[in-house]
Amino acid sequence: MFVNRLNLRIVATIVACLAVCAVISCGGKDKDGDENGAAKGGADITLSLKAGANENEVIVTCSPAMPKLFRDTGFGPAYFIVGLGNPFNMTKTGGTGSANNVLTNPNDNFWNAAGTEFTFIFDVLFTETWEGTVTLKPINPEFVTAAAGLGVKSVKIGTNTPVVVKIH
Repeated sequence: MFVNRLNLRIVATIVACLAVCAVISCGGKDKDGDENGAAKGGADITLSLKAGANENEVIVTCSPAMPKLFRDTGFGPAYFIVGLGNPFNMTKTGGTGSANNVLTNPNDNFWNAAGTEFTFIFDVLFTETWEGTVTLKPINPEFVTAAAGLGVKSVKIGTNTPVVVKIH
């Protein structure tokens, strides 16, 4: 099992390196006149959690704004925590469903235009309901390193007070 896990880690590292190399090799200017390719320096990002506009939403704020080069990849702040998957610790306080059946659909989640807020919209499988609190899981330094060429130097968690989520 350790050998398989090690091999997956090597493959993930190679894929991340290839993605960064592809971005670096883009060069030139985009339609807005901005330089393409790897960002120089990178931003020190702080992610904080707050309630969304609806009871089934949470917002992860990003200060300063997430670099456009990273946002253009289609990834949100969850990338720095789990890559792909659920970036939240979830504590159930009510409802009929289990936390295993709660999801955030990547097609429904989105950045605001300024790149300062990313909204996660929760849904539940089947006809279950779920109520509870969510907090952000810790940052995974390997994913931050992989995003260095996309304008991100470091990422840390700021405010991570539990947010109440209700899904009906």
